[in-house]
Amino acid sequence: MDSLKTQLTNTKQDYWMEIEAMKGNVTLLEREMQNLRSALYTMEIDFGERATRQRAEIDALLAENQAMKKRCMSMSTQGASQSSLLNNQLNSVIEEKLKEKLQGKAQVEHNRDHWERKFAVVGSRYKIDRLLYEEAMKKREKKEEAEMEEQRRKAELRESERKMREMREQEMERDRAKKMKEEQEEAARKAREEDYQKQRDAEFAKEQARQATWKDATYAELYRCYTRDHRFISRRPWNNGIAFERFHDLMGEFEARTFLEQQPLMLENIPWPTLYPIFYHSISQSLVFGFCAENITWAEVEKFFSYVAMAYQVEYYNGLVERVHRIFHPDKWRSRRILDSVQDSDIRKSLESAGNIVAQAITPLWKKSKGRM
Repeated sequence: MDSLKTQLTNTKQDYWMEIEAMKGNVTLLEREMQNLRSALYTMEIDFGERATRQRAEIDALLAENQAMKKRCMSMSTQGASQSSLLNNQLNSVIEEKLKEKLQGKAQVEHNRDHWERKFAVVGSRYKIDRLLYEEAMKKREKKEEAEMEEQRRKAELRESERKMREMREQEMERDRAKKMKEEQEEAARKAREEDYQKQRDAEFAKEQARQATWKDATYAELYRCYTRDHRFISRRPWNNGIAFERFHDLMGEFEARTFLEQQPLMLENIPWPTLYPIFYHSISQSLVFGFCAENITWAEVEKFFSYVAMAYQVEYYNGLVERVHRIFHPDKWRSRRILDSVQDSDIRKSLESAGNIVAQAITPLWKKSKGRM
């Protein structure tokens, strides 16, 4: 490719050198023709001047001849022989001078013809070289136009290639920006996921700690209730009086106690109005309360208050019904937020259900005590 380019460059240089040489030849011919024109003009002026001088000289000779003739006629009287001699001499001189003048005129005309022929040859050469020069100039112009067109085409091609490169670079830049944005978004997403996971882990650890704290507090509360109830369950056999005594003690404790996660609500520390016997037993080295929320029924509540109505006076009964109704009222439990201290959702639901049963069962008794039924 480089050698072809070098060869084309050399060929182009040779071509331009040939054109410049032809241009130089035409210039020289133009100068030579200008010189010839100047010479011919000078020759024409000189020839005219010579012709004028020759005509003047001839006129002078003719005038001299005429004068001599007149003088001969005047001298005719002196002798015919002398007049004839003078006339012959005069004619000889005139003819000789005319011959010289005519020869000079012929030489001038010869020189003029020579220069005209030379001028015609130079003019022909000039016309031929001029035609060649014009043809070469036309070829040069066509070649220059072709080269300019080629340069324009190459410039358009380069411009198109530049625009394509710019478009590719812009596309690559957009792809890089998109990829960078995606990477940043992915990094941000991973960071959010990591933060979320850390938060979840922290919340899980916190919840685990809460659950562990709650379980420890629940088990500690269970042992406290066991210690408290030991004096009741140690009295055998179990009877309604023991059940009511335990209920009465738990009622005051329940009303005064603030239930928190560290002091949770449990089945064992709620004063359930029931005569059902309670007990504790050990399972897998763990203490278990032998009483469940399913033992709290509407019938058990009615049975409990029937015992109280028979064992105590009406005023005490009505006051107890009023007090128990207030203790187990759902709004009272919500306002005290006692169920919030229970972390286990199943236990919380069972305690809430048992409390609602007591509230529903005692409401007719409360209304009856108020004389509303």
